[in-house]
Amino acid sequence: MLIKCPKCQAVYKIGDDVIKDGGLKMHCQQCDATFRAYKKDALPEDFDEEQNKKNVAKLFENATSENNTLFEDERMPAPSKIRIMPVIRYKQSINYVLILLLLFLCVAILYLARFDVVRYAPNLESIYQKFGIESVYLGQGLQFSNLSISQEDKDSVSKLKITGIINNFSKYFVDVPPVKVVLYNKNGNKILDTTHYLPIKRVMAYGRFSFEIVITNPNPEQKNVHITFANNL
Repeated sequence: MLIKCPKCQAVYKIGDDVIKDGGLKMHCQQCDATFRAYKKDALPEDFDEEQNKKNVAKLFENATSENNTLFEDERMPAPSKIRIMPVIRYKQSINYVLILLLLFLCVAILYLARFDVVRYAPNLESIYQKFGIESVYLGQGLQFSNLSISQEDKDSVSKLKITGIINNFSKYFVDVPPVKVVLYNKNGNKILDTTHYLPIKRVMAYGRFSFEIVITNPNPEQKNVHITFANNL
């Protein structure tokens, strides 16, 4: 009697009287499988074991070929290479951009508010000067008051004396520009144009100081005196 292993198809030859009606528990030496054999499972006596092995091998070969054909059309094309920036590097780039924007904003504020910055922190003026940035107004908010003009002749020398007060009506430090004095004759013609640098170079916020300008040997025909700051002309 020929009995075939249901798992690996190995064939065993046993005696006809070995298998009882309740079957026979068998252990396959090829695949280590355990199964129960019955008389009805016996193979015909003319069973060719070698041909059976060839048929099984051919069956698996055909099945493999069909599977390859089946899945060949469903293969997805290889994905193109896509460069993905790591999340950590992306966050670092965002941080760098934010830092640059913050620095730019700080520089812009320091530039636009430079006059107020120097007003509250005068020591910072030197830093602005290193970059060639003006941080103190020149002449802005300055006005003349209590002007007085007198002329005297002594020892054949004529002197024209101009006195007054310069007021700073702004809330900032203001540098004092040169003072320009123009003399006109009675016909309105210019006869003298001079520029004078005052000893005081800067006025505090809402400050004031007095000044005096002396012009020696002015033209005796002078009639009118016009005084102003040189940067306003």
